[in-house]
Amino acid sequence: MQFSQRQLLIIGAAILGIIAIFFIVTIGLRPDKSQTAELVVWGLFDDPELFSSLAKPHLQETGNKIIYVQKNPATYEEELLNALAAGSGPDVFMFKNSWLLRHYDKVKPAPENLFTPQSIQENYPQIVARDFVSGDSVYGIPLFIDTLALFYNQDLLDQGAVPFPPKTWEELVEMTPKLTRINERRDILYSAVALGSAQNVSHAADILALLMIQAGSNIVDDNFNVTFQRTKAGTEALNFFTQFAKPKNKIYTWDDKFDGSIEEFARGKVAMVLGYASDIQTIRAVSPYFNFKVTLMPQPQDSTLRKDYASYWGLAVRKQSKKADAAWNLVSFLSQNEQAEAFARKTNLAPAKRLLLNNLRNQPIMDIFSKQAYTAVSWPQPDSNLIERIFKNGIADALAEKEPLDSIVTGMANEIDEIFKKAF
Repeated sequence: MQFSQRQLLIIGAAILGIIAIFFIVTIGLRPDKSQTAELVVWGLFDDPELFSSLAKPHLQETGNKIIYVQKNPATYEEELLNALAAGSGPDVFMFKNSWLLRHYDKVKPAPENLFTPQSIQENYPQIVARDFVSGDSVYGIPLFIDTLALFYNQDLLDQGAVPFPPKTWEELVEMTPKLTRINERRDILYSAVALGSAQNVSHAADILALLMIQAGSNIVDDNFNVTFQRTKAGTEALNFFTQFAKPKNKIYTWDDKFDGSIEEFARGKVAMVLGYASDIQTIRAVSPYFNFKVTLMPQPQDSTLRKDYASYWGLAVRKQSKKADAAWNLVSFLSQNEQAEAFARKTNLAPAKRLLLNNLRNQPIMDIFSKQAYTAVSWPQPDSNLIERIFKNGIADALAEKEPLDSIVTGMANEIDEIFKKAF
């Protein structure tokens, strides 16, 4: 079949048009390098490769790059504040759930097209809104929620003829003598539970705060006045916590000769310990094949509503970042269901989103932490390191019986009150 000259011209023009459209579309699909961003991300516990793999689809789509810097948790806050004060620092960084009162002015709130207070309330447990939302602004987005739970060694419970772990603090007190082994020199060979001391009990300050909250105190009121000294909540919590480390007490089961409570639990020297899901990594490092179980945090016998204690981190964007929009888009992508679920699966931490929490019901350990995310509480802390020190000093003073408990508790409250006053 022969084509006329006119037909050949038409066919040639059509082919050239198709080629032109192909190149236009191809170029249009490529990220505009002038619009791409290099984002600096500061993290703490996450494997840099994990973070990069989760962000990879977003980076491929946008052409953006990330520089992930893993920081030391012990010096993180100080290093972050120094960097921010110098006008530098990361674009995206880990933001503690108790930091909002102190550090909100260093964060660029999320754009309304990505996150709003209403969307946080709908998609996350209530604690997330309390910890990361103020007024009409959202300051951080968590990928996980970690809570204190009861870890226990079923073999040691069986040795004491204790069939089940305690559901209440009263049950824990009752079984403590059955699980404690003390020789004739009053050396504790096996401990029932790691409680009583601030020196070697992991998360002692958090545990004491939880006991106060379970006893009816919010620790601080809406005006940021300390309240745990106004009722019996403070003295009851401090007295209960320290009873386990007093040699003359019936439930004496812990002393300062032990190493850290999580490590001693992993070695099989203590039947029960209170810890976070993030402590599982430590347990596995000490004893890779240790067979332990996790159950819900004990509650007071007469309580009608569960109260659990949370300590976790969200992703926030630096206020002065010139790439804030790109940074928040990255945070939004990481918070989507597929990425958030992958993060939870890789880290063995309970995801922060309601929808994903429900997917963990058939996983024995993670089911516990997912349930507690719904009943978790926390409280604002202008200086969490200093407040932790005050709580630990209060525990030490109570053990030493330097003065009456109510005087110790009042002193703790006064010190924390001063911290709040300096924060405003």
